[in-house]
Amino acid sequence: MKSNTTFEDESNLGDSNENNPVHIRLLIFKNKPLTLVEGLPTFLNYKILLKHLNRLMDCNGAILEQQEIGKVLQLQGDRRKQIKQFLIEHRISNNVIVFGLNQDNNINS
Repeated sequence: MKSNTTFEDESNLGDSNENNPVHIRLLIFKNKPLTLVEGLPTFLNYKILLKHLNRLMDCNGAILEQQEIGKVLQLQGDRRKQIKQFLIEHRISNNVIVFGLNQDNNINS
């Protein structure tokens, strides 16, 4: 059965995602919260995924290239809970680690 979203390829999903955790971090830059997502599977189409997340979460974002880590998604605002839920619901990764402030705290800017 074909998936509705074009950013995931079900033939590549499996045990490999369990070994590589996805890290979600909160970064405060110039008093503005930014959410960084790193460690996503390499087979994903990052542009389509980012576009979908931007529409879903009503925020802007960018794809950053890090020499040591690879591609990193950057989204405006504190989107840690939403991104974790999205990654698990769409079976992109079950191994998600959230860093930053207490996840129950909301940052209002």
